Amino acid sequence: MPAGAAALVGLTALALVLLLAPGWVIGRCAGLGRWASLSVAPGVTSALVAAQAIALGALGWRWNAAALPVLLALTAACGLLARLALRRGSGAPIPRGGPGSVRRALGLPVQGLRGTAPVICAVALCIAVIVAAWLAGVVRAQWPAQAFDAAFHLSAVTQIRQGGDASLLGGLRELYQGTAVYYPTVWHALAALLPGPVPLAANAGVLAMAVAWPAVMAGMLLGAEAMAKSANRAGAVALTTALVGAPVSFTMLVTSLAVWPYALCVLSLPGALLMADRLVRGQGSRPATALLLALTAGGAVAAHGAGAFCLLLLAPAWLPQAWAAVGRRWPRARIGLLAAAAIMAGAGMWILRLPLASVLGYQRPAGGWSGVPVTAGQALADLPAYGRVWSATALLGAVIAVATMAGAWIGWRVPAARRWVAMWATALALTIMVGGPAWWGRQLGSPWYLQKGRLLPLVAIPAALLICLALSRMLDRLAPPAGAGRGWRRAPRRLILLAAVAALVAVGRLPLHQDLVASVHDPERIQYGTLATASELEFMGRAAQHLPPGAVVVASPSRGGTLLWAVGGVEVVYPVRSVPASHTPHYRLASAWPDLSQDDEEQWRQACALLDGLGAHYLYTDSSPDAEGARDGQPPLRWDNALADRRPARLELVVRQGDYALWRISACDGRP
Repeated sequence: MPAGAAALVGLTALALVLLLAPGWVIGRCAGLGRWASLSVAPGVTSALVAAQAIALGALGWRWNAAALPVLLALTAACGLLARLALRRGSGAPIPRGGPGSVRRALGLPVQGLRGTAPVICAVALCIAVIVAAWLAGVVRAQWPAQAFDAAFHLSAVTQIRQGGDASLLGGLRELYQGTAVYYPTVWHALAALLPGPVPLAANAGVLAMAVAWPAVMAGMLLGAEAMAKSANRAGAVALTTALVGAPVSFTMLVTSLAVWPYALCVLSLPGALLMADRLVRGQGSRPATALLLALTAGGAVAAHGAGAFCLLLLAPAWLPQAWAAVGRRWPRARIGLLAAAAIMAGAGMWILRLPLASVLGYQRPAGGWSGVPVTAGQALADLPAYGRVWSATALLGAVIAVATMAGAWIGWRVPAARRWVAMWATALALTIMVGGPAWWGRQLGSPWYLQKGRLLPLVAIPAALLICLALSRMLDRLAPPAGAGRGWRRAPRRLILLAAVAALVAVGRLPLHQDLVASVHDPERIQYGTLATASELEFMGRAAQHLPPGAVVVASPSRGGTLLWAVGGVEVVYPVRSVPASHTPHYRLASAWPDLSQDDEEQWRQACALLDGLGAHYLYTDSSPDAEGARDGQPPLRWDNALADRRPARLELVVRQGDYALWRISACDGRP
């Protein structure tokens, strides 16, 4: 058990309440059952938080604990709106009462919580696997994740806490040298509301998303039309959840890739797909369902801009049914709606033409023809996409691959499941293109930065329903409904064997999750190079004790300097690892840094003017050559190589611990 495990688990529970409670309440007000409401909860909550953060930022109100009553009031208002939409809907609203109400609406026996007890057990098993992997992979709960994106996100949470602005429209301007830019800050806003040190709050916010995934997916599977009339629906959903409820692909998003806002976006997609499924088949109140679809889809886009491209990737599978549904209800409106959608899409693309051009022109080394079978295997068997993270139990993914292919074969013959097969095939094809050789079609993956790891969860979402469909057919043969004929007495043994296989896959893949967690949380095993060793993190935690209040420190981001702000509470000149804009004093200071080692008076005069303008009078250095023998050493130096390698003259030592030291830049003393 890592130090601070109890605090991490408790804070994760609080993060889960923040993430799920507002959306769940609104889902219930809109007539959804308990499980379906869990599925839409992350997306709806993201939409509310995004709207509130923008509004508070525009009004100049600080984003802190005082924002919670506002979020509560916003939830109540949206819940009232959802209730009004439910009552005014032309279709009969689904009765309240969770999965039992869905069965009642379909004329099937009402099972209630007892009927979904296997699903609850499967979700609990997945949560236990995820939490166990995290507690085994994390050395100390209050230590930060160490990855390129993680450093930015930790600084973003710190900036929101200190600056009080969580707006998506410029709330993180200080991280961009004072330039107000758009950045999706929904996840950061939620993490900033959690108590405790920033790294601990961030770890809890990340773990909460991983823990929420099994419940969100189970809610989608229970509510999908393809599973609605299955006599063994709860059993099939339970087995599917145990099998793929803790996917390696999602764990990879929140660990080795550390794309936490995008992970929140992906977490919002199952609810959006479920609402699209309900709207197309006309289940429940159309206005209420349309409202929830707008909120979940909007929440996915607000959580991360790539959410728009994720929806565009998955939406074509729904177009035939949506076109037919609109034609049945509004026969004359289809052409007008199509024209309006085309105009809006064209206008949006024109307004965002420069960012779109930048994204679509993104370049990343291709995987070659050998990457095609490798990527296909990773997508089908749910295996890690990058690095040396591996375990012998990864071969258990073959069970997932076989079940997925069987489900695709069955699903193509079931009209209600055919669109899920199309979604799966589309996402799989794009993932394989991104992981394969370079050609113009590969650039379609540019919105995901040509990272197949970002696309793998989009394959896993529809694949889960296909697996559920295959297992449902298997259960119908192994355990037919009571009175259906012979073979019933032999069914329990077969079912126990099937459940044991699913549990074996879930538990057997725990080492994969543990290794992924350790690849960013264990300073000795950081996958892409250790930014800060264990002793360095302890030194950073005490740094504020040796500096005056408000001190600003110059430090190399590639040597862990960005973490000094989140871990030690000491503000740094370079809070992110990306290169500063060329017109800023931050860039000019980094450019002038190599000359300061020559003790040239003119160079120091210019440098001191920059340092005084930034308020920076201290320097942090890390002279360890190999991160104290860490497995992968240190990450490669980037634009900040001079900050790491060149120590200027005229420094006064403040405190040193081994290879790590804080210095006061004394050369600027007494200068006008």
